[in-house]
Amino acid sequence: MFRSRLTVSLVSLATAGAVAATALAQPASEKLITTRVTVVATEYHFALSKRVVPRGLVIFTVTNKGTIAHDFSIIGSKKTPFLRPRQTVRLRVTFTRARRYSYLCTVPRHAEAGMQGTLVVR
Repeated sequence: MFRSRLTVSLVSLATAGAVAATALAQPASEKLITTRVTVVATEYHFALSKRVVPRGLVIFTVTNKGTIAHDFSIIGSKKTPFLRPRQTVRLRVTFTRARRYSYLCTVPRHAEAGMQGTLVVR
């Protein structure tokens, strides 16, 4: 009986050691970075507090300081609802790839009038 308990204990220790060694050998996952970007929309312009951000979660706080409705759309990702004047909304986007992302207002003719740009994710 003593011998079987000793065997079980040794097997448990060996298993725990193997699990710990495997965990140490695996690369640590990248920590998700959160970046906050303020976006102000007016006729017919966007002002972003940052145009270059690291990969990870970006929280855009979009405020319409114009006199007509606007929205903010990240091409290939997400967009806000149409914002009335003085309305603010948050848009959360997780960028996993480093590249350039176009943004614009989807109200007809607003992008052509200047409500567009490029966000760089590194």
